[in-house]
Amino acid sequence: MRFKAVLFDWDGTLYDSIDTSFKIYEELFKKYANLNLTCDYFRKTFIVNYHQYYLMHGIPESKWGEVDNHWLKRFHEMEKDIHLFPGVKELLGRLKEKGMRIGLVSNGTGGRIKKEMDKNGIREYFDAVITDDEIKDFKPNPVGVREALKVIHVDAKDSLYVGDMAEDVQAGRNAGTSTAAVTWGAHSLDRLKPAKPDYILDSVCELLGVL
Repeated sequence: MRFKAVLFDWDGTLYDSIDTSFKIYEELFKKYANLNLTCDYFRKTFIVNYHQYYLMHGIPESKWGEVDNHWLKRFHEMEKDIHLFPGVKELLGRLKEKGMRIGLVSNGTGGRIKKEMDKNGIREYFDAVITDDEIKDFKPNPVGVREALKVIHVDAKDSLYVGDMAEDVQAGRNAGTSTAAVTWGAHSLDRLKPAKPDYILDSVCELLGVL
């Protein structure tokens, strides 16, 4: 295989949570900014630094804590209906069989993500899990990718970072890895292309061909 390690983003890449997240953001923006958020607009404009996204749409910093708590509360209420994307668990199993080192790098809440990994029976596949428990800098800052590579003892040049947002591509490139963007997540293809990922994937099964 051309890579020794693959690092994944979580939400929108392995975990099918984007529709749920959008519904919650739709509620939040109506309540806190009196804005009607559309799915098309969300996919074209959403950024990893969600606090900056709040600010861009008129939600002041003084409200961020309240908004974050509201988001988590609603997400927990809805999460029973959220699952891995089809084929993800099988993909992870095949990667481990081939001796691939696997890591996860997300700006999401560590407790939530680890709980979701356990619920879906995939945490054992990961050699490194980096979340906001370990890093506070938002992608495209490469610190999370670099930390994962440090944990799994693989050089960036031998690694691929896979994500669903332009900032994922930028973070991987900034860390020195190859990059793959998936088209089934938060950002539309039109948003992903300008980031110039090394690979664009339209399905989970396509990843094996890249590796």
